[in-house]
Amino acid sequence: MTVRWEDFNNGIAPARATWHDRLVVVNTGTGATLLDTTVLHSTTTLGELAPGATRLRQYTWRLPNGTAGTGTLQFTVTVDGYNGVYEHNAGGTAEANNSATAQITSTLAAYPDLEVASFDVAPATFESGRLLTATWGVTNTGTAAVTGDFYDRVLVR
Repeated sequence: MTVRWEDFNNGIAPARATWHDRLVVVNTGTGATLLDTTVLHSTTTLGELAPGATRLRQYTWRLPNGTAGTGTLQFTVTVDGYNGVYEHNAGGTAEANNSATAQITSTLAAYPDLEVASFDVAPATFESGRLLTATWGVTNTGTAAVTGDFYDRVLVR
């Protein structure tokens, strides 16, 4: 998934210092933090941000598999999360507008579910030093096809 936002300079001077935008994603149903990262805005490589200008920012990551990545997800982005840029306005609230939050609902993806459909060991009577043959069948009872290779494991104790 790609999360996109815009940094906006609402001030009267260019933003010349380097800053970090912080992105936090929380599953509100479980309270689990799924992502807590920063995205660097280096003025050396990206340049300063002029008054009234915006800059598109983004971060790409993969939601966790299974139920951990499902439910209501809250995304919070905080521009200049480490306060690397001095901000000021007449009301003294220049730092109060640095965060925005959005929520999305994520549903469970389709997954394969492999099961042993049949299993047999021959011959019917076992003797030490004798050759045994194990045969089994595998079926997919899940909601998605198996798209890659996998290994079966036979354990004899």
